[in-house]
Amino acid sequence: MPPPGKDLSKASAPVASPHKAIPYRTWPVIATTSIILIVTLVPGSWITIPVGDPPPLISFKFLLADFLANWMLFILFGASVGRASQSPLRALAYALVLSAIVETAQMAIPYRYSNPFDVVANAAGALTGALLWLSSRRWRASTDREVIWAGALLSGLIAAGIMLSNLLLLPAPPAGQYYIHAPPQVSGFEPLSGKILEASLDEVRLDRSSGPDSQRIRDALTGDFELRLRARLSTRPTRPSLLFMMSAEPEQQLALLLRIDGDDLVLRYRALSNRLSLEEIEFRADGLLQSLRLQETFEVTVRREGLRTCLALGVRTHCDGNLAIGDIWALYLPQIERLLGRSQFVSFLWIGVCAFAIGGLALPHWSSVAGIGLLMGSILAVSHYGPMQALSIWETLSGLLCFAIGLATRGRLFSA
Repeated sequence: MPPPGKDLSKASAPVASPHKAIPYRTWPVIATTSIILIVTLVPGSWITIPVGDPPPLISFKFLLADFLANWMLFILFGASVGRASQSPLRALAYALVLSAIVETAQMAIPYRYSNPFDVVANAAGALTGALLWLSSRRWRASTDREVIWAGALLSGLIAAGIMLSNLLLLPAPPAGQYYIHAPPQVSGFEPLSGKILEASLDEVRLDRSSGPDSQRIRDALTGDFELRLRARLSTRPTRPSLLFMMSAEPEQQLALLLRIDGDDLVLRYRALSNRLSLEEIEFRADGLLQSLRLQETFEVTVRREGLRTCLALGVRTHCDGNLAIGDIWALYLPQIERLLGRSQFVSFLWIGVCAFAIGGLALPHWSSVAGIGLLMGSILAVSHYGPMQALSIWETLSGLLCFAIGLATRGRLFSA
């Protein structure tokens, strides 16, 4: 029997823990912050360094590809903060504080450099994510007609982006005095052990000893052209090595570059994407140099006809350099060394993301079928009329699977 006057309810009440549990809405903020810190602060050479001098500690050069990458990186962070705080202004403030910490720390980290434009991109991404999350209730309550129009608009924008991105591969050689580097000596690349015996672009002879006809070279690179090189290698390079390069003064802008990368021959040239501060596309001929013999003269040909580009070594020819649909999307993101040469993986990723977004906005209605059909049709059109490879069966299945997942999860992602 309990003693008289004792309150049993108070005696049996559990003792509160002195440590408060982290609210479940805070975990996404912690996870996205950790991802940002890992991506932005881990040192290493997995980020490709552009040809030329390294950037200063603080760079004021605006790069659209870098801006888009930072914008997308902070969208999930902004959505998680908006979900936890229900305030877009608080997401913006947190992003500014986190960006200031990251940009300051990057000054002392190898292969990293600080850029004030990154703070603007990060803040814009966080604000976008917060607004998208806070407006999700409106999307869940939308009518069928509104959802149909939203899905059709998104499908059209994605298809137009794919088609217009194809035009960014058109050549846009720089103006100025052209210089020939055969072979080039550039820091970061293994010096070529060999000699360029002869080089010509259409009917223009390219010789280092005499000043080339810059206007004729620029006119040739703008349209269809044929570049021929006769060379001889003494030893095969063990690291990426530059075979030939043309640049234009006064800013030493790259016009065209040929690089030896193992058994592959890689072509880079200045295209319309560079005028928009986007990345350059590389045309890679896999295994073209596999049968190359040392101390023997060989001839390399680069031929461009319309939107098609061919690299040839003797009778062996590779057209379009195995360019996949994933390479188009690489225009908008800074090139990461670990993703270079993995075009199929990037293709799966981007097609899957686009198809999931279309499925997530659509309904089990004709608009969903039309949307996914428009996406796949635009990719097929680019591969038929442009330099892209045909859509593989695995890329098609990836898109259809992600589209089905988007349909199945519509509205559930925002219900938490």
